Amino acid sequence: MVIALIKSFSKKQWRNAETYRLIEQSLREKWTVASLTPENSQELEQSLAYIQAATHDRVFVFNIAEFINEQQRVNFLPALLDDWGYPHLGSPSQVIKNGLNKVTTKQVLQKKNIRTAPFFTAGPGADLEASLSRLSFPLFVKPIGQGGHLGISDDSIVHSVRELKRAILENYEQFKKPALVEEYIIGKNVREFSVGILRGKTSHYLPIEIDFDAMGVDNPILSYESAAKDAERIKQVEGESLKQKINQISKQAFDSLGGEDYCRVDLRMANQKIYVLEVNLMPGLGPLSFLPQAAKRLLDMSYSKLIQFLTESAMQRLALT
Repeated sequence: MVIALIKSFSKKQWRNAETYRLIEQSLREKWTVASLTPENSQELEQSLAYIQAATHDRVFVFNIAEFINEQQRVNFLPALLDDWGYPHLGSPSQVIKNGLNKVTTKQVLQKKNIRTAPFFTAGPGADLEASLSRLSFPLFVKPIGQGGHLGISDDSIVHSVRELKRAILENYEQFKKPALVEEYIIGKNVREFSVGILRGKTSHYLPIEIDFDAMGVDNPILSYESAAKDAERIKQVEGESLKQKINQISKQAFDSLGGEDYCRVDLRMANQKIYVLEVNLMPGLGPLSFLPQAAKRLLDMSYSKLIQFLTESAMQRLALT
């Protein structure tokens, strides 16, 4: 088995040169690795075909990127790999697309009776009266189709119609699409959790709590600025019953979307009610990202062992071993 590692660099910490170096180093401990840095889909297709022909072996693709070119957001990698028939790490491309669309995700969750914040979508100039009659301020405004906390800041929290219109307009100017507007979950004992899921012969559920106090933020949210600086801080979830509950809700959310191999489910609790915020089907795998941190803290699983676990589990699922 040859592992083709696709490198698609970005400014994100979890897709920089050091992260890819560590991933490649981890993979090379157990497999032959071909490292690819394609500029376009044609180059990638030719490279994968060449590897397969030259080695006379099956190729498994280790990919953690959404696009070959993140700036232009073209050449969606999971879809290319599915179209070409190359087995790869993670969920099928359509599942990932559904997960990247926050509206689609919330609609799926609602159909499965999994609690998520009430919401609507709106662009500049939209008539907000009917939608606002169903929701209560404060509201939270975020882009529909962006990952990595893009578009999330303290200004995402709005307390009036004037602030809401401003946030919708700013979202549209940046992303050229309507915004997702949902109730901002506040109340007694607000807490936020992230549950990493590792699927395999033995599956692992890795619940951690966001330590906003240690982050020193004005509002208890995970902003793009915090993510870009790797400023997020975590702590262990106290209480076995709570851990079991958020693990179960996360499993239901992951299964409802049809996810495979790994994910991260973000949840928020207030007034003893737990809401699913997002299901990230391609969570960051940088050494300081939530999933590797949780694997190390809760399972004592090193970064190399995590990468190898993901690879072996995916290959077993695909009957490649």
